[in-house]
Amino acid sequence: MKKILKKFASLRITVVVLIAGMMLVFAGTLAQTHMPIREAQKIYFQSFVVPVYLEDGTAIPVLPGGYTLGIIMVLNLLCAYLTTFRWTVKRMGILIMHSGILMLLIGQLFTDLYSVESYVSLDHGQAKNYSESFHKNELVIIDATEDVDKDTQTVYSIPQSKLKTGNMITDPRLPVSFSVKEFIPNAHLARGQNPRPTRGFGQTVIIQPAPPVKGDQQRNLACVYVDVIADGKVLGTWLLSTAFVGPDKFDLPDPAHPEKTRTYQIHLRPKRYMMPMTLKLQEFKHERFTGTNVPMAFSSRLRLVDPIQHEDRELTISMNQPLRYDGKTFYQASFANDDQTTILQVVRNPAAVLPYIACILVTLGMSWHFIAHFLKFFNKFIKQDTEVKA
Repeated sequence: MKKILKKFASLRITVVVLIAGMMLVFAGTLAQTHMPIREAQKIYFQSFVVPVYLEDGTAIPVLPGGYTLGIIMVLNLLCAYLTTFRWTVKRMGILIMHSGILMLLIGQLFTDLYSVESYVSLDHGQAKNYSESFHKNELVIIDATEDVDKDTQTVYSIPQSKLKTGNMITDPRLPVSFSVKEFIPNAHLARGQNPRPTRGFGQTVIIQPAPPVKGDQQRNLACVYVDVIADGKVLGTWLLSTAFVGPDKFDLPDPAHPEKTRTYQIHLRPKRYMMPMTLKLQEFKHERFTGTNVPMAFSSRLRLVDPIQHEDRELTISMNQPLRYDGKTFYQASFANDDQTTILQVVRNPAAVLPYIACILVTLGMSWHFIAHFLKFFNKFIKQDTEVKA
């Protein structure tokens, strides 16, 4: 067993992994010139292998991906410590330094797996208590009956991953079931009579399927045809799309009061992440370089209200001044609608503190290693000087 561990602890493996890592970074950086950054990260760094596709669609792996190199590097480092490392006080600096590197790799893995990016778009005077996903969507059903408390509405959310053509979506918590007739990841929409839907706004919209877009600033207009089923009866076929501004509605008998009906809203929209506080846009400032339309700086003055934490204050988020609150970071990302709309990027990263700890450990390890060698050299120098004087 020890012989096997020594082979995995070989310095040659370390050198090969470092060279492969440099090649991967170089290839991934070049790839960003002809593809979006998000796609390049997924192909080169958030994968086990980097493939090249032939004309017939066959994938041939040409480089190990970021996950593969990270796993090999961690195993190589652990095997080296188990077999060849000498556990002395003088060498503790190397141990601390390598622990920092290991934490940096683990932190990047946790960031890839658990970080969530979304955005908040606010018009002047508008307030929201949620952010929206850039690329994920959800089908929601909302109880919109007049006697329902609007502050505590019941929202049923179905993730886009379940909206596959031919899927039957049932759940005892849902007031209705759904039969997914067709899901279209991206489409072009135009006004016109659509004979396929029998209910809702989609009857006046013609859709033309389009290739999904992959740009960082582009969004797919997803569409889905669904049959809404209640008590085994099909209420109708709806066309839903993320391009629609508002939801469609339908009525169902109230189980508690058969003589009454309950109104439900149905909508395909970007996935929402609820926040415990409300952000309201008070003012948006957009400064330009003199004589040009080139943005120089832009910032948002917001009012933050959090009844749980008893917060009610005004704050400013600018290009170099993010807001950190509730485990999230709010960045001033962009603007729209002739400077009447601000767009804030929201990042929730549970592993955000790990890179800082890793850098501290690496600094401590290097300092320890330097001081240990300096003391060794200094003692040797003092000893030689004493012998010369004697």
